[in-house]
Amino acid sequence: MEGINTQHYSFEDSEARAQIMEEIMKDFGDDILRLAFSYVRDHGTAEDIAQEVFLRCYTKIDQFRQESNLKTWLYKITVNRCKDHLRSAYFKKTFLTDVINKIRYKKTESTESISIEKQDSERVVQEILSLPTKFCEVLYLYYYEELTLQEISDLINVNLNTLKSRLTRGRQLLKHKLEGGDFHE
Repeated sequence: MEGINTQHYSFEDSEARAQIMEEIMKDFGDDILRLAFSYVRDHGTAEDIAQEVFLRCYTKIDQFRQESNLKTWLYKITVNRCKDHLRSAYFKKTFLTDVINKIRYKKTESTESISIEKQDSERVVQEILSLPTKFCEVLYLYYYEELTLQEISDLINVNLNTLKSRLTRGRQLLKHKLEGGDFHE
């Protein structure tokens, strides 16, 4: 399927467009879903993103210029959609709520330690989410999703050394904020 030449299709014909989309979804559906899940770590959200990717493909397939293979084009759409989702206010609110709920139900020895741990964790999450997106994204994927730097680099299409710098700078900013300072970026 990667070698499919979409130039031979007339996308004015809705049957041809539907036929090629059926082939594309059959051949790349699982790959797109896995990629989206590796980014957002939620099956429902990954399915929503995959649907959005294929909808975008359906509406834009006639603009595909064959400068890369079809799979690469679909992956780029998927990564961009995942990044949009991770930047969204909805995601940040949902993520914060999930983290707080996990903390709330975590078993510890005393009520006092629960309260201190909860406050500390909530503050860390809030401070991470308040960082500029390029630092928030890296810290989140590295510490909360436990992705390797290489995986993150491949996923967000950022040079590995740049990513290491962002992780280091993000840690510094977070440490400074947690110590009561403000930051300027």
